[in-house]
Amino acid sequence: MSSANVTAIKHHSMSIVTKALYITLILYLILDTWLLRPPEGVSLVVITLVKLLPLSLLFPGVFHGKPRTYAWLCFILTIYFTAGVLATWQTPEQWQNWFLTLTSSTMFITSMLYIRWFYRAH
Repeated sequence: MSSANVTAIKHHSMSIVTKALYITLILYLILDTWLLRPPEGVSLVVITLVKLLPLSLLFPGVFHGKPRTYAWLCFILTIYFTAGVLATWQTPEQWQNWFLTLTSSTMFITSMLYIRWFYRAH
């Protein structure tokens, strides 16, 4: 197999992993807001929209495989990573905080790898 084929396979696999993590993060944020740790005294719809708005803006570009969108996704993921790290620092015994931190950091890495191998393949 040539190196171009290997690179194409790598960038395609990172695209699949990133998309799976993208959907996982969205589902987690919805479940966290509505079932796991619902906030009291505020509208759940508003909180859900605030949590999902940055990710939802990138939905079309992520699923069309646009590398520029993946770069913006990396910037936006720093918000979720920071929130996860701060929450983990405050209450390390809650698995939800660890899940948010690990999911956002893994998605950041796979997005960066996708961008790298996309441009090497093209």
